This record gives sequence, C-alpha cells and structure tokens, in this order.
Amino acid sequence: LLIFILAGIIFAGINHENFSTRFNVEKRLEQKSISERSLYFNQAKEIIKENFWLGVGAGNYTWAVLKNDEIEKPIWQYQPVHNVFMLIWAELGIIGLILFLTALIIFLIKSNYQFRFLLIAFCLLLLLDHWLWTTHFGILLFWLIAGLAVRSYSMEQELNKA
Repeated sequence: LLIFILAGIIFAGINHENFSTRFNVEKRLEQKSISERSLYFNQAKEIIKENFWLGVGAGNYTWAVLKNDEIEKPIWQYQPVHNVFMLIWAELGIIGLILFLTALIIFLIKSNYQFRFLLIAFCLLLLLDHWLWTTHFGILLFWLIAGLAVRSYSMEQELNKA
C-alpha cells in the first residue's frame, strides 16, 4: 500500500498540471463534465421512475435513454449514468439492486481485512463511474476481486480450524 501511495504521489507531482485542472471546476471541460454527469443522473432517475421494479433489462440502459430522448443524437453521445448503483437500479430494477447490495454485503462479511479494504475501494469506484459494470474488463476485475475475497476468507477459516 505504501508503494502505491508513493508511486501515486510521484505520478501526481510529475503531472501536476493535469491533476490540478481536474479540481478546478471553473474550467470549460470540467463544466462540461459536470453538466453531462448531471444529465446522465437525471436520465437514470427518469428510467428508474418508469421501470422501478424490474428495470429495462441488463445492458439495455442506453437503448432506454435513446428511446426516451426527444432529439435523436449520434449514438456515441449516449452514455450510461456514472454510478453503478443507479445503473443497476435502472437496468435490473429495485429487485436487482437489492440482490446486488446483498451480494456486496456478503462479500464484505465473508472477506478477510485485506480484501475488505479493496472491496470498499471498489464500492467507492462504483459510485463514481460505470466501467466496473459496463466493460468486459471491469466486470471480470470486479468479480475476480469479489471471488478472491470470499475464497481468502474461506481459506483463513480452514487454517484456523486446523
């Protein structure tokens, strides 16, 4: 952990200009980013309101946004909401969200403290972007970490019995 923190500090120091612009919300690109995230959040709220219980179906979020959009735009302008919990709610409904949250809680309970820290970090990432739910790499990475967390806890319990 110390090595990662040190590497992050060095990287941020070398690329100070790139990092500082991300925290200056008065810049043009940051304003655009904030307004787009706000738009995506509002789109997700509308989809959730219309499909509260069962959602629009796994992977159908951008189709639902396109279908509800009054002014059709190029397809690349449609993006998922940048919050996995909202995205799951919109795609799988409240039932799917409850099942996902239950699985997360079980993973947190059934993991040892090292993986618990990693899972909490992933939960924070789930609040900020959608890539852990929408990209192939993100899905594999998330469920790999969750599986390793549960497995490490099981192995620790078996060693304690012996």
